[in-house]
Amino acid sequence: MTDSSVEKALALWQKEGLLSKQKADELRQCLGEGNAKGVKVGKGIIIFSTIGAVLVGLGIILFIGSHWGQMNAIARFLTLLLGYGVICASAHLCEKKELPVVAESLWFLSTISFGANIFLLGQIFHFTLTFWQGPFLWLLGTIAMGYARHRALYGYLAVPLLILTIGWFGGGSGWFFDDQFEFLAGRHGIVPVLPVMGIGLISTGLLLRSVKDFQNFSRGLLWWGIVLISVILVLSTVDQEVLFEMFEILYTGKQIAIMLGSILLTILAIFLGDLQNQESKISLAVFGLFLVFLPAIAAAIGEPGSPYYRRIIEPDYGLYNLCIFGLTILSAWIGVRSMNRGLVNAGIASASVIIIIQYFSWSIDMLDASLAFLLGGILLIILSVFMERTRRKLLSKMQT
Repeated sequence: MTDSSVEKALALWQKEGLLSKQKADELRQCLGEGNAKGVKVGKGIIIFSTIGAVLVGLGIILFIGSHWGQMNAIARFLTLLLGYGVICASAHLCEKKELPVVAESLWFLSTISFGANIFLLGQIFHFTLTFWQGPFLWLLGTIAMGYARHRALYGYLAVPLLILTIGWFGGGSGWFFDDQFEFLAGRHGIVPVLPVMGIGLISTGLLLRSVKDFQNFSRGLLWWGIVLISVILVLSTVDQEVLFEMFEILYTGKQIAIMLGSILLTILAIFLGDLQNQESKISLAVFGLFLVFLPAIAAAIGEPGSPYYRRIIEPDYGLYNLCIFGLTILSAWIGVRSMNRGLVNAGIASASVIIIIQYFSWSIDMLDASLAFLLGGILLIILSVFMERTRRKLLSKMQT
């Protein structure tokens, strides 16, 4: 918390009668002594140390890549082990020298190096890149490092590794680029259940908030959950066919397992999670039910190209878009009620994008192209001002 934020908080508490002037002065003095004991780390140091760690990692990868062909299997293994050991030793040395920011950058680099080494070792022993064990081992290493370091950054890394592990489990057998992302596409993929997985991630984050040793993972899980739900739902409002293709599902064993696991996590979060009020619990249940039945809703609207589609789809799809827009507004309201800035920003941003999508989807057909873009530009300017003012008002309510 910055000095200005501290002063605002103390002044507000004193005004509301929660603190006496004497107690507020004592707290100011205590905080001042605490800041004097340690040197405040500048943002420049954080940026430069992070970039430096990335450059070191790239240098190691380029060095290994340039000499990879001339090494035998044993030399390659020893090189990877030595590089990982040097990074860990450097991080430990920076901690001893009381350089915490640089040390944290190097520890995170060691986690990245750990994952790269897994796949390089797999290449040495001729494993395919779509074996789920690779990202799973990397995920375990990330969780272990996050537990040891107590930093939120590891939570942000853990979620993509979890998705890769689940996606590659039970499939994938190639070395080409298309093979790596085959698990996303088609009726057997995980795209139709990504929003359900998102609600499961949010529920897990709410559960971990009350677990001291794993609280640092909650922010990353909540962020990824909100992103997965927001992106998929907003994309589904682009066109009818996009909706059908995204949520066409076979209900494979993996898809059913993801849905059941997310439902269980949501139920646990409602009863045991860190939810501040009854409205948040009800809203989480509503979102969970909607996302679980979303593939069925998309199928019920009608299949593109059929007479039923041509007769019924437009009012039904319009109602669906209104429902999604309502959910974005609801999420912003939940963010205000639960004091969650990220949820407020995500709700306002999603609602804005949906409005823009619907404008262009209607105006291109109804207006001349030049007029559509002219009015679209004006709409974007007005919308940006309105949404920014709305966002600030909502955030200001959270502070009072």
